Amino acid sequence: MPIKPEILYYFLVFARCLHMTKAADQIGITQQTLSTSLAKLEAQLGQRLIQRQSQPPHELTPAGRLLAEQAGAALKRLENFYGLIQGLPTSKFRIGFQGYPFGAFVESLAQFMKQPNCLLRAYIMSQSKLEEALHNRQLELGIATQPPEMPFASRCLYRGNYVIAAAMPDQIPWQDLDYLMVADSRWKSEQQEGWDEQMYPRQVRLKLSSFQTAIRLCRRGLGALYLPELYISEVKHKTYIQVDEVGTEAAAATSVEIGLTSMPVNDFELKFDRPFFYAIQDKETGTILFMGSVGDPSK
Repeated sequence: MPIKPEILYYFLVFARCLHMTKAADQIGITQQTLSTSLAKLEAQLGQRLIQRQSQPPHELTPAGRLLAEQAGAALKRLENFYGLIQGLPTSKFRIGFQGYPFGAFVESLAQFMKQPNCLLRAYIMSQSKLEEALHNRQLELGIATQPPEMPFASRCLYRGNYVIAAAMPDQIPWQDLDYLMVADSRWKSEQQEGWDEQMYPRQVRLKLSSFQTAIRLCRRGLGALYLPELYISEVKHKTYIQVDEVGTEAAAATSVEIGLTSMPVNDFELKFDRPFFYAIQDKETGTILFMGSVGDPSK
């Protein structure tokens, strides 16, 4: 049975640092997943690859050293092969950020870091440097707080907040950029107040494909979803929220209290058939406790 490229990549990362925790963090998986994957690789090859020590760093056996050498060359050939298929010299993805902490995007970009054929590089720079790098094709993608002055293909993530500018839009499918959307942790109070001023209760006929999102909250007295006639009165510990045409359902490891009122049919119809934003707000303080987006409501 052929060895999966991702398992070779896991082993190669471990072989470079000989530390389970560090390797797992670098790959973006749990230490248990990494340890199990490496144990299965040893079983598949019928050879002990790692001489495990009571404390790291661990050591590679002669078979492990040989595999590390060959795995690096094999993954390099595979990366070049993917690049040829995609019409790119290499599978590199370089992103420039203007004036925003990179840490806010780590979770969104972690999926790319897990791919053995994708080399991700992120840079923080000024708006002018970012546009210059895009113009010189030193970046594949730029994220800025202002629209680009140069005629790049661009797309707004949040109105008045973030703009994505791509130097080569023909090689970056726009539908894939939804994965890069990030909720601004430094939510502008004046913008939030502007939303609040435009909102008011209203009875509607709601059409919404079901969606669910996992959230971690440990706080009482959550406010209302920005959907009419639905609210969550109390959530404790790890929870999930599921909203569909029937109503709102929440489940938790310990306890949940749900407030659900009827959803009467009215002449005003609210149909969620496009990407939309949703949020949970504390009624008393007005603080946004949780917010997210749904890129494709049909799924």
